[in-house]
Amino acid sequence: MKNSPIMTNFKFKTRSSNRVYPPQKCKKPDCGVIFTPTDKRQQYCNPQHRIDHNNDLRTIKEQPFKMYKKKLAHNLALLKKIHSSLAANAQSTFSIQLLQYELYNFGIYTDKNINQETDKEIEWNYNYGIEVNDADKKTFIIHFRKTTLL
Repeated sequence: MKNSPIMTNFKFKTRSSNRVYPPQKCKKPDCGVIFTPTDKRQQYCNPQHRIDHNNDLRTIKEQPFKMYKKKLAHNLALLKKIHSSLAANAQSTFSIQLLQYELYNFGIYTDKNINQETDKEIEWNYNYGIEVNDADKKTFIIHFRKTTLL
């Protein structure tokens, strides 16, 4: 069928429009080129400017999420370090001063639940969680779970 004489002589006709659109400025902030659109929806002088501008907008929108992920990663690394250190020294509790010294981001966590044995809240950062042990002495217990809910 590919070598058929009927198919080799066939050409698609494109329909062209006689519409003329007024010149406009490219929507990309640092471009400023005045161009004549070929379609009423066209807002950029070329496809690359459209791509660049939308990538810039996406970067701005994702910035808060990236900062949150960075804080979560910091908390996770810190809790891993504390957990391994406590296990190596056969300790079970640690002071809030350690978290403050290491710049732990309180209130940044992946999920929460209640410890059924103590009825206290555990704030989880993926597999590692902290629970208040003694509010007066400001000490915490660190937990490790083998599976995450995320």
